[in-house]
Amino acid sequence: MVTPHLGANTFEAQVNVAVDVSKEILNYLDDQPLENAVNIPRFDLALMDQMRPFLSLMSVMSDFVIQLVDVNIDTVSFSYAGNIAHYDCTPITVCGLAGLMNRMVEQDVNMVNAALVADNMGSPSTSTSRPSHPPSPT
Repeated sequence: MVTPHLGANTFEAQVNVAVDVSKEILNYLDDQPLENAVNIPRFDLALMDQMRPFLSLMSVMSDFVIQLVDVNIDTVSFSYAGNIAHYDCTPITVCGLAGLMNRMVEQDVNMVNAALVADNMGSPSTSTSRPSHPPSPT
């Protein structure tokens, strides 16, 4: 016996879904992390204010560095040290990867498709972290 999934079939469920989607759109428009996006790396929303400068810096650095390279990149490695290395740096890595790949391919590369584009090009990425001391309280 096969039955369809009817999880959001009630009026209340439809309202809740509409509210959730509206919140996601507002978060996107306000450059906030998307909570329910499947392919975007997730991280603690409480760290967003601390991460935002690193995301911006990584984007600028990657865009700059790729202009200095004359050949295709075989491998991309990102390393993190200091206080930031205590946290999940995946969003920063993906942001850097998107910045690099945007200059290498004709399609638009963003945080959703950056890893896939890099893998398809044969340029896998890695990241390493070396925390220097326990994170300071915020």
